[in-house]
Amino acid sequence: MKRIILLVLVFVVYYGNAVCEEITYVVTQDTQLSGENNNLLKTPINEGILVFFQGRTRSSKIVASYPDIPITQYENEILIRTERGDRGWIMTSHILLLENQPLSISITDKIWIQSYYQQFLLEGAEKEKLLQYEPFWTNIQEEFLQDDPNLPPWWTNVAVTNFVIQNNIIKINRIYISDSRTFITISQRNENDSVKLNVLNLGEMNFVRQAPLNRKFIEGNTYRFTLKLDGDYMDIIIDDDSQAIATLVGVDAYFQREVINFFRDETVNLSRITWPRRAEGTMDYPPPIDMSSYRPTHRVTENLRLRDSSNTSSLIVTTLQKDTEVQVIETGTSSTIHNITAPWVLIISSTGFTGWCFSRFLEEIAVNNSAADAIDDTAENSLVSNKDAKVLPFWVWIVIGAGVVVGVAVVVIIRKRR
Repeated sequence: MKRIILLVLVFVVYYGNAVCEEITYVVTQDTQLSGENNNLLKTPINEGILVFFQGRTRSSKIVASYPDIPITQYENEILIRTERGDRGWIMTSHILLLENQPLSISITDKIWIQSYYQQFLLEGAEKEKLLQYEPFWTNIQEEFLQDDPNLPPWWTNVAVTNFVIQNNIIKINRIYISDSRTFITISQRNENDSVKLNVLNLGEMNFVRQAPLNRKFIEGNTYRFTLKLDGDYMDIIIDDDSQAIATLVGVDAYFQREVINFFRDETVNLSRITWPRRAEGTMDYPPPIDMSSYRPTHRVTENLRLRDSSNTSSLIVTTLQKDTEVQVIETGTSSTIHNITAPWVLIISSTGFTGWCFSRFLEEIAVNNSAADAIDDTAENSLVSNKDAKVLPFWVWIVIGAGVVVGVAVVVIIRKRR
């Protein structure tokens, strides 16, 4: 029995090393290896040489600022072996799968989070609403977060699941509390609006099995990821499933931190947020604007594109639906579109968007002029009446004065008779 177990272990080690060594990278810049067991031990390594994956990954902490707020980020590293036998850690950004093109920086420079987190950050929605998207929190609350008046509410444990997608590696961090997944890329194919990756689930930290992403993956298995891009939005499809396992938005660390602050009941500052857009420029969630002085002046007569600037080449903010009410706040230059000449106008929509649109497709909201005139007349008459009440004719003042004199004289005569 012991001999069988030993043979199995030898096979697993041999097979694991064989799989790892099949993953070959080319070094894309002059760099250095950190020692396998000693980070202070550095080995220079030159651009262009081949290196081989050795089955392990790790993350190194770095600090970024936006621009004056320190925010912790992480750099991924993998353990490799060179052809001459050197072993050490190398940053994933310094190597590339052999005979593959790098991923677009529009993917690798972002942190990808679930798109539904936007509405919590923007609208300040009730935190219990998260159960509509992540219903497993009910079970987690019952199992791990028992009702205790001394404990913080369950939503303070929400760490915001995020996907970090880089050349050679994909990490799903904080899968509902602290679970994670690490995938190493085996092969990659770039297409027009998508990327297809074959990946190996290399390791996992798994505490909450009922979380959907934990049930989806098994350590040691390979999967096919399809990343379908739409600007700052991405659908992730696994294997041949027709439905995405997640719809994500690409954000920076500052955005991610503010979402975490929201669920931790801490102060949220939206002033430095850049809101995600789709490829054509539209936004599912508009940046917050002050609606306190909003007063509708016009109505949209047809579905109408709202743009960043007063021209048809600028990005589309959103499409205003017919009958949407808007407030015109500025009139810009005129343009001729489809033989129609009209000015561009800057508007605020009742749906909370702001931008420029072609005024040809706006109609002024009718005002009940007779009622307005009646109100104005009433106000004007009231003002006239008040004015007249304060300015009395001269003869009235004479009569009043004479009355006062007579009254005083009567009082004096009575007192003398006494």
